[in-house]
Amino acid sequence: MEEYSDLSVVDKKLFEGKVLSNPAKLNDLGKIHQDIIMLEDGLNRNLRVLNRDLNKTNEVLDEIEKDTNKGFKAVADRVDALGQEMDKIKESVESIKSELEARDNLEYDELRNSDANRIVNNSKRPEQIPPLPPKHNQVSGSLNRIDFATNSLGNKMGQIQSSSNNGLRTQPTSSNSELNVLGEGTSSGSHLEIFSGETASSFDNWTIRFLDYLDVYGANWTESDRINRLKLNLGTQARHIFESLLPSERSTIENAIKNIRTKLDSPHFRELAHKRLAACYQREGELVSDFIKRLVPLVNATTPHIPVEVREEILCRCFTEKSQA
Repeated sequence: MEEYSDLSVVDKKLFEGKVLSNPAKLNDLGKIHQDIIMLEDGLNRNLRVLNRDLNKTNEVLDEIEKDTNKGFKAVADRVDALGQEMDKIKESVESIKSELEARDNLEYDELRNSDANRIVNNSKRPEQIPPLPPKHNQVSGSLNRIDFATNSLGNKMGQIQSSSNNGLRTQPTSSNSELNVLGEGTSSGSHLEIFSGETASSFDNWTIRFLDYLDVYGANWTESDRINRLKLNLGTQARHIFESLLPSERSTIENAIKNIRTKLDSPHFRELAHKRLAACYQREGELVSDFIKRLVPLVNATTPHIPVEVREEILCRCFTEKSQA
């Protein structure tokens, strides 16, 4: 800011030594006139300086007002952004909770499939097929005659034991018996396991089996039937991924399988696979075959881009380190 100049109105010693009764001289009046002119010039100069200072102050106040408004707007935008971030954090927390619950359910499913199912299957008795009736009635109309082949069902119905004469007498039966009806439930290889894994490699292996299943039994199914069958055979984690897909991402069986596989091959699931592999050890009393079934998918999931030879070496090393001696 500019400096203000000092103003002097008149000379204070103008009348010093003067006799007031004497008439004023023109020289004294000229001096007074000159002081008044200097006073006017000084006042005008200081007023101009004051005006410039006021203009600069107003400009500074305008800048402060603009910066304050910008600051308030930035604070408001930041508060809105924080609200959105909090919503995202809540969604992430809910997603993590769902994944932890799904992983706990998956561990339970693995335990149930590896131990409980084996015990149940071992305790099952083979189904006994009742013997054929002695006579077959002819069915009228358009119904087909259904005969069961004795040799294919494993029943020896062609031999009849007799205790007479302390010997055996065999009575052959008709050789025209045949199996004309074959349903989905009668084939020994028709059982399709529920996919309870959470790795892309295990899903690839299961997908091959599922597509073969569709080729055999689903030739006449609609696309909706195929998708429903896929959903029916998905375990907890894979079912959760299927439900999270958009309708366009599961409109066909190919899209559904592709998008589920993409989700399972994400960095998040690979990280989970690394953690599960680090914690995977052979349980006490667990069969080696069951332990290998749990170990191999985890090794394949953590080494998707490694050559097969190197992957086999890693698998052997993991098996040696994690199996019980």
